[in-house]
Amino acid sequence: MAIADDLLTLAGHLSVPAATDPERAWLRRSISTAYYALFQRLVQSAAQRWTGTAASRLGLERTFKHDQMKEVSRAVSTGSWRGWSTPQLPVPLELREIAKSFIGLQEARHQADYSNEKSWTQTEVAAKLSDARTAFQNWKKIDGSPAADRTCAESAFISRKSRAALRADRHLCRLGVLAVQLARSVSLRTALRRSDRRPSARIVIGTQFTNDRKCFGR
Repeated sequence: MAIADDLLTLAGHLSVPAATDPERAWLRRSISTAYYALFQRLVQSAAQRWTGTAASRLGLERTFKHDQMKEVSRAVSTGSWRGWSTPQLPVPLELREIAKSFIGLQEARHQADYSNEKSWTQTEVAAKLSDARTAFQNWKKIDGSPAADRTCAESAFISRKSRAALRADRHLCRLGVLAVQLARSVSLRTALRRSDRRPSARIVIGTQFTNDRKCFGR
């Protein structure tokens, strides 16, 4: 978990810029770094439960998506998360607090990274940094518990499912483009046969037909 701890330490340093440092930039980076510290803590904890090789664990880490983890966190924080266990596992208070902190830090990170309207104060940044540190402490209390394991597993499952759905959507898109090209090619063949044999008309139609044939690799 070294990278997560290092990121949290770095976030702390960035939260107290010196007089000669660019304060606004440092405070914004502190917010963003605090969020990524918690993100890495949760992702790496989940990956460590994987019994495969080190390479497969690294691959698993890359499947976690910020929006899907927020989705699971929202369900956990509101008590609507049910997991896969039968009977249902009780959700520890610490896990709910971690979920709330994750959502709050992710939203703050979006503001810090993408919005120039918000000017962060050191007090606001210190509060977000405190949320991240408390989340780290709460995770230590429940790390390895059934509820924590299930939350990590569900986050990974949703992320993999999302990627599979995206691949399917891309495949359908390619099929749609191919169908349009095929219909267009058939129309050009018909137009070519029905042309009045004027050289100019046949040149235009023939050129388009040749281009469509290239699209099909024929």
